Amino acid sequence: MTKRSIILLLFYFFTLVNTAWGQYSKWEKNANYHGIEFKKIRYRKDGKESLFVNGILKQKTVIDGYPCHKNVTLTKDGRLKFFILAEDFEVAGNLFKKETQVIIRSNDDFLIYTLYKPVVKGYHIKKTNYKKLFFMGSTNFQLYPKGELKFFQPAEDIEIEGIRCKPSAVRGGIHLYENGRLKECTSAKDQVIQGKQVGKNFNLKFNQEGNLTYAKKEKVFGK
Repeated sequence: MTKRSIILLLFYFFTLVNTAWGQYSKWEKNANYHGIEFKKIRYRKDGKESLFVNGILKQKTVIDGYPCHKNVTLTKDGRLKFFILAEDFEVAGNLFKKETQVIIRSNDDFLIYTLYKPVVKGYHIKKTNYKKLFFMGSTNFQLYPKGELKFFQPAEDIEIEGIRCKPSAVRGGIHLYENGRLKECTSAKDQVIQGKQVGKNFNLKFNQEGNLTYAKKEKVFGK
């Protein structure tokens, strides 16, 4: 990475942090919000219902059925939007270890960050070290509301429905339909799919019937 790239990255990071801090009120200590005890809490300044309240819990607390600790984010009416598991626990029927971070999105999908390589629906998934410096919140994996795998970065090249797919943070991970069928991935090698020759790093897309609808090596950063 060049010196200029590092400077731009640092500028972007601090701009992002300052913007986020500017959206919240000052911390209020020893607060109670919807019956939940907090060491400290802060509120979004604009007060929109779609925006949230952020706080540090006093102790392990069960919220909306999930054992939470440390940092949580709630809606104005007290619904859980972000939490860290205080113990090994199931999220939408999938068991995850303590310290897993979970975001409940507006469409009720789950965005998951784990500090280990989990196995979900039989797939080995890359871990995400959200504790590292300059962690920017890159997507680890997503679950549909009922717990089916929606998006993930595999830990290594894998085969799905006879198609070799690879992890690719740049070109995109693997997308699945809710029924588990392959929706989109990056080709791990030169291969023939449904009579069509595709190359390594081709972006592949499929319809819900499993038919290949798109196969092209897309440009990345203009290359």
